[in-house]
Amino acid sequence: MVILTALLLLTAANLAVSRKTICPTNATSCSACITANVKCAWCSELDYSRGPRCLPLNKLQKGSTCPDEHIVSPERVSVTITKAREVRRNRPITPQMVKLHLRRGAKANIPFRVKAKTTPVIMQFRYPRGVRVTVQADCMGFQWKKKIAKCRTTNGNVVNVTMTVHMKRCLPKPKKIKVIVGSFKKRPLKVLLTSACRCDCEKPEEAVVESTLCHSQGTHACGLCLCNEGRYGRHCECQGTGQAVGQCIGRKMTAQCSGRGDCICGMCHCNSISSASPVRYTGRFCECDDTACAYHQGQLCGGRDRGLCKCGKCLCFPGYTGPSCEISMAVDRCRNPRTSMLCSGLGRCVDNVCECEERLEPVTGKQMISGQYCQCDSGSCYYFNGTICGGRGRCSCGQCICNDGFSGEDCSNDMSVDKCKSPATGLICNGHGQCVSNQCMCEPPYAGVRCEECPTCPGQCQRLKDCVMCFAFVSGAFNQEECRQRCEHLEIHLVDDVAVMERGGPNYRMCLLRDEDNCFFKFAYAARGRMRVRVERTRMCP
Repeated sequence: MVILTALLLLTAANLAVSRKTICPTNATSCSACITANVKCAWCSELDYSRGPRCLPLNKLQKGSTCPDEHIVSPERVSVTITKAREVRRNRPITPQMVKLHLRRGAKANIPFRVKAKTTPVIMQFRYPRGVRVTVQADCMGFQWKKKIAKCRTTNGNVVNVTMTVHMKRCLPKPKKIKVIVGSFKKRPLKVLLTSACRCDCEKPEEAVVESTLCHSQGTHACGLCLCNEGRYGRHCECQGTGQAVGQCIGRKMTAQCSGRGDCICGMCHCNSISSASPVRYTGRFCECDDTACAYHQGQLCGGRDRGLCKCGKCLCFPGYTGPSCEISMAVDRCRNPRTSMLCSGLGRCVDNVCECEERLEPVTGKQMISGQYCQCDSGSCYYFNGTICGGRGRCSCGQCICNDGFSGEDCSNDMSVDKCKSPATGLICNGHGQCVSNQCMCEPPYAGVRCEECPTCPGQCQRLKDCVMCFAFVSGAFNQEECRQRCEHLEIHLVDDVAVMERGGPNYRMCLLRDEDNCFFKFAYAARGRMRVRVERTRMCP
């Protein structure tokens, strides 16, 4: 059961990771996009509005979302060997010089050869922060630790080595990686390392100052207009500080112009409601749809004679009322909308208001017939134990409104389960029984007030094993966070001798198990209310 639960949690975690967006769709520059993930690319088209500019390269290319000539995706890896003379007596390594250009997050393999002058061959690796280097070699007894690689081989042999360089973060300027063999400090392998952390189209020589694409009021770079002071807008077409953009977002709104229009110079220009209709959204923030009101007899707000639709609500003309202006003020205020009867047949309409028949309850003397349409009869509900609604609720319009903890047509069902709920697990009867009249009816072989005891159940020791190991010995299948979450329902104590029990305490059951170190450990448990576990702090190891 524990293994199945772990597999389900792992699957859910993998699904969550797979759905996670790898590229920042809200990136405000090309450089911020390409440095977020090695798979990200940027669309530099000026009027691009078909989605986020920053997406994985394959998504930008799919379906011609962004024209190919406007996709900015710097080369991930570029390796150039500039000096590669053969190894000899005073030159133990080849090549001697390599140029490496990487995007942030990218990896590159650099193979090189080392001629053994001594055994073991010792190679020292020096590389800057922000770069991770790992090494592999085709020799016996290869060791890689603390930037030093050791290789056992015969003097004169040539060892093939592969160095993997992972660019973890952007480098502010070119850096060097050095590989020094033995004592030949003046004959190392030098890797000149640079990182691609800026788009070429954002370089000063590529940007267009006072571009006509930006109304000659800004600099065009990578498809975006960087407006001069006092200008804002997609094309720097607006004059001001840019604070007017906030005027397009109302209170409790998350999108400009309610996502139904464009914010141009601080004002919303609303879209059409549909491609087939010239009617546009209305309102300061395009929040209103004047076609979304209720219909009466197939007409919006009952037709032009009854009312008009304004911002999703019918404004009825004098003489009409109701959500769709369906009620005529003449007598329709007295007409029950469910039965179409005036005052539900239990009263009379006077000045378009129902006066209900006088009927008094025999016990309280209160008026029984009430409601706008005289539709409520407080004496027509079900009785239980000789009392209307069992004395556990009130009668409203022929239906019992039960008090908290009771249900049913006559409020006869007692819904209280507080004595059945386990304080440790929160489950009713610990999931091993039914709560009847606030008492647990346990399924065999479970017993106890809340079905928490199971003396004859096999496997209880195994079910507690992982929690005992992680709590007492910081080992086993659970890490510390999983231990805290999965074992919080247990009360675990460390003791010197698990066989020594407290006086008057519960009856404990003993467990003796073997862990992954082939050591035996003992613990005892007692199921009374919250599960109590006593663990002997000393293991028995061979």
